[in-house]
Amino acid sequence: MRKSNVVDLPPVLKERILSRVTIVLERHNSAINTMGKALKASNVVMVKRFCPFICLMIMLAFDIGEVISQSHTTPLYHDRETTDCHVYKNSDIIGLAAFCTIFQSNETSYILPNTTTRLQIFHALNLSTNTSLAPNMDQLLALEIIASSLHQITSIMFEGLRNLQKISLKKNLITELPHDIFQYNPLLETVDLSDNFFLSIDRITISLRNLRSLKYLILSKNKAIRHITNEDFKPINNTSLKSLDISDCDIERIEDHAFQWFNCLGSLNVSRNLLGDLALRNLSNTLSQECLKDFRSSEMRNEMYFSLHFLLWLTNSQVEYLDLSRNRFSYFPSEGYHQLKILNVEYCGITFGPSQKFSGMYKLEVLLLKQHFIQSIDQQFKSVTKLKILDLSEFSEVTILRGVNIADYAFKNQKELEFLYLNSVHLRNGILRNMFNGLSNLKEIYLRRCYISLIDEYSFETLEKLVFLDLSYNLISDLANNTLFGLKNVRNINLNGNRLSFLNNSYPFEFTPKLEVLSLEHNKIFSFPGGIFLNLNFLGIIRASDNFIQPWTEQFLPLFGNLSLFLLPNNKISFFTKPMFEDLNNIKFIDFSGNPINCSHCSTKDLQIWLESTNISFVKLATEENNFLCHEPQELKGVTVPSADLDFLNDYCVPKILDVTKIIYFTTIPLLVITIILSLVWHRWHWNIKYMLFLARSRTKTYRDRMNAHRYEFDTFVSFCDKDLSWVRNELLRSLETEKDKITCCLPDRDFIAGCSVLNNIAEAIEQSRTTLLILSNEYLSSDWCKFEAEIAQHKLFEDTRNGLILILLEPLHKEKITKNLQYVIQTRTCIQWTKNTTGQKLFWKRLRLSIMNPEEKGWFTHIT
Repeated sequence: MRKSNVVDLPPVLKERILSRVTIVLERHNSAINTMGKALKASNVVMVKRFCPFICLMIMLAFDIGEVISQSHTTPLYHDRETTDCHVYKNSDIIGLAAFCTIFQSNETSYILPNTTTRLQIFHALNLSTNTSLAPNMDQLLALEIIASSLHQITSIMFEGLRNLQKISLKKNLITELPHDIFQYNPLLETVDLSDNFFLSIDRITISLRNLRSLKYLILSKNKAIRHITNEDFKPINNTSLKSLDISDCDIERIEDHAFQWFNCLGSLNVSRNLLGDLALRNLSNTLSQECLKDFRSSEMRNEMYFSLHFLLWLTNSQVEYLDLSRNRFSYFPSEGYHQLKILNVEYCGITFGPSQKFSGMYKLEVLLLKQHFIQSIDQQFKSVTKLKILDLSEFSEVTILRGVNIADYAFKNQKELEFLYLNSVHLRNGILRNMFNGLSNLKEIYLRRCYISLIDEYSFETLEKLVFLDLSYNLISDLANNTLFGLKNVRNINLNGNRLSFLNNSYPFEFTPKLEVLSLEHNKIFSFPGGIFLNLNFLGIIRASDNFIQPWTEQFLPLFGNLSLFLLPNNKISFFTKPMFEDLNNIKFIDFSGNPINCSHCSTKDLQIWLESTNISFVKLATEENNFLCHEPQELKGVTVPSADLDFLNDYCVPKILDVTKIIYFTTIPLLVITIILSLVWHRWHWNIKYMLFLARSRTKTYRDRMNAHRYEFDTFVSFCDKDLSWVRNELLRSLETEKDKITCCLPDRDFIAGCSVLNNIAEAIEQSRTTLLILSNEYLSSDWCKFEAEIAQHKLFEDTRNGLILILLEPLHKEKITKNLQYVIQTRTCIQWTKNTTGQKLFWKRLRLSIMNPEEKGWFTHIT
C-alpha cells in the first residue's frame, strides 16, 4: 500500500519533494552532524551504525510532511495556458527569461523551464514572505520583483537561489532589510533597491556586509534618505563595490569622510539631490581621482550655481564619463579632463567666447551642449579631434533677430565626427559653402528649425559619407541644381515644413543617387518637374502630404526603381490623367486620402476601372476611412469611387471608341476655315483690334479701382529702412501729405497699432492701403525685415489681384543684393528713379502722386505696372 501511494503521487509533488530533499541536505547539514555525534556516543550499536541515515530521515520527515500538508491547502497544478507568465529568450544572459504578473511562491516556478536564468515578477500582489519563491530554480541568475507592494522581505524567500547574481526589488514599499536577508545568495553582484522607503543608508548596508562579490548597488529614488554619515558605508568596506547610484534621494548633507570605506569606487551617480557646495567638497575629500571613471551629478536643486571647487577637482581626475546636465555654472573650466570621453552639459546655458576652447580633452568622443548661449562658433573645438557626437542644438537666445554665426572651417579638425545636432540654432546667414568643410566622416546632420532660407551651392560637397540630412521646418523656398552636390551616399533627406515649390524647374536630387527616403510634407508644391527623380533608382519612399499638388500631365517617377510607398494625402488632386496611372502602376503602396476627387469628371470612369484591376495596396495615414472618396458632385459626396454609380457620365463624356477619320474631318476642316478667316481679319484690322483690347482692359481696371476706392483707409503703405527715414520725413511726406493732394500715408512708427505683433501690423497696413510703396536702397536690401515686408506685399497684392506695388529707387542697387523675386518685380514693373536734379524731382513727384491718388480724384485712368 505504501509503495503504490508513493507511485501515485502527482508529478509536481514528486518534484517538490526531491527539491526539498536537496534543500534539507544543504540547510540541515550541520544539524545532522551534531545529532550523529550525540548518537554515536551512546552504547546502542545499531544506532551507532545507522546514525547518519536516521538523522537524515528525521529531517526529511519534517520537511516532506510540510510539503504534503501544503499540498492540501494550495493547488499543485497550473495550466500553462492560463498562467500569467511569458517565457522568452534572454538577450543579455544565457538561458530563458520568464515574465510573470501572477506568481505563487513555491508553485509557479515548477511550471517554468529548468533553463530559466532570469525571472521577472511584476505587480504580483500578495507574495508570500514565509515561503521560498522558487526553490527549484537553482540556475536562476537574475531575479526582479518590481512594483509588487512588498512591505517587508525575508531570507526564506530567496532560499535555494544559490547561483543568484542580480536581484532587483525596486518600486516596492520596503523600509528595512533583515540582517540575514541574502544569506542563501552569496554570489550576488548587483542589488537594486531603488524607489522604496528606506530611511537611511546604514539600514541597507548592514544587510549587505557578507556579499563579498557585490559590485553594483542602486539606491536611487529613496526620498526619505536625506544625509550620509561617515559610518553609513562602513559595513560594506570589504565588498568589491565598483558602482553606486544614490540619485534622486533628496540628499542634503554628506559628511567629510563618508566615502572613505570604498577601496576604488569607479562609478557614482548623485543626480537630482540637494547637494550644495559643502556637500560636494566633502565628497571630493575621500573620492579617488584615479579610480573614478563615471560621475553623474545632473540637476542639483539646492544652490543656484554648481560647486566650482568640485569642478576644478574633476579637471584633475581620471573620469571618462561626466554628466553635469541641467545645472548652472558661474564659471565652467574647459581645460583638463585628460581621460574624458563623454561630457554632458545639456541645459546648462554654457557660453564661450570665440577665443575660449575645449583644450586638454584629447580623448573626448561625445560632447552634449544642448541649450547653450554660444553665439559664435569658430575655434572652440579645435583640440577635440576625437569627437564622434556633437550636440549644439537649441540656441537659448530668445529674439529671432539674433542668431548663431558659424565661421568657415569651424569644424575642420573634427574629421572623426559622425553625428552633428544643430536643431533650433538660428542660422540667419543660411548655410555657407565652407561651413561644414572638413567633416569627411559625418553620418548624420540635424538642422531642424534653424530659420534657414539660403543654402549656398556645393555647401555639402565634402560630406561624402553623410547618410541622413534633416532640413525640416526652415524657410527654404528654392534648391538649386548643385545644392546637394557631394551627397552621393545620403539615404534619407527630410525637407518637411519648408516653402519649396519646384517652380524653377530645378533638379536638386541629381547628385543623390542612393537616396531611399524623401520627405517633402507641408511645403508649397503644386507639381513636380518631369524627370526630377529620374536617376533615383534606390528611392523607396516619398512623403508629400499637405501640399498643393494637382493632377500632373507628365511622368516624373522613375520607371525602373525601388519605389514602394508614395504618400499624397491632403493635396489638390481632383481627377486623374493617363501619366498619373502610368506613374502609380510602378508603386506598391499609395495614400490619396484627403484629396477633393471630383467624381463628375470624365476620368473618374478610368479611375474606377483602374482601382478594380490594380494590385496596389492603399494605406490610410489620414482620418478618412478610405483613400478615394468623392467630394463632388454633392449627391456622391462621401461615397468611395469603386462603389459610386457613374452611369451619368456616359451622357456627356466622349465615347472611347470613335471613328478617327470622322473626327479628323469634322474638326480639321472647320478649324482651317476659321483660321483663314481670322488671319484675314487680323491682317486687315490688327491695329484696331489691339487698340480695342487695350481700351477694354483699361476701362475694366478703372471701373474696379473706382468701386474699391472707399474701402481703403490709407492711400499707400510706405516700406523703408531706418537709414532712409530722414528722406521719407523730409522729402516724401512733405510732398505727398499736402492739403492739395490729400494723400494719406501709412508709416510703421506712426500708424501701427500698439500691442499687436509686427507681422499682423504689416499685413493689416497692406490690406488697408490702396498701394504699397517700397523705398529701395542698398541698406533696404541688406535688412531682413525690409525684405520680409517686400515679400508680404507681393503675395498680398497678388492674392487681391491688385497692381498697387510702386518701386522707388533711391540709389543704384548692387546686383548681388537683389533677390530673384525682387529682380522679377523690377523687370516687370515701371520703377521711379529719385534724382537730385530739380526739374527731374518735379517730374518724379508728379508721376508718384498720379500712381498713388484715388481714381476719383484723378479723373482719368493711370497706374504704374
